[in-house]
Amino acid sequence: MTSFAVSREFEVPAEVAFDVFTNGGRYPEYTPIRRVEVERAGEGGGDGSGAVRALHGGPRPLRERVLESRPPERFEFEVLSGAPVRAYRGVLRFEPADRGCRVTYEVDLEPLVPGTGWAVAAGFRSAIEVLMRLAGPEARRRAAGSASPSLR
Repeated sequence: MTSFAVSREFEVPAEVAFDVFTNGGRYPEYTPIRRVEVERAGEGGGDGSGAVRALHGGPRPLRERVLESRPPERFEFEVLSGAPVRAYRGVLRFEPADRGCRVTYEVDLEPLVPGTGWAVAAGFRSAIEVLMRLAGPEARRRAAGSASPSLR
């Protein structure tokens, strides 16, 4: 198993950051993901615990299942298919910080091909760092109330 974490502070309330990172219907507004298909709605509808969603941004969708959604503190999911992993668990934690909140994205993964964990982890880490950079301006827009209507 290969593990890593990426953390960043955002100058917005945890509730805003939680929505930016977990509301799949709005990913196309600010990420390379072009479409999110909810295959099975979770608790409370949409992206809640138990949801299964397909993220379309490349040749194959990345399918994931939401294991736990506890706004605005914690979001946990697993990848079901579409990535070079046998297992992938992601946990996003949203904690108060001096000027807003700290988002920590923790990953545990097992690659499909033994011995490639470092390379697979490097690819995922890079994608998560891009997501963190893209999420900053989006979080500020939503906190300011100028976000477009939800696509949920």
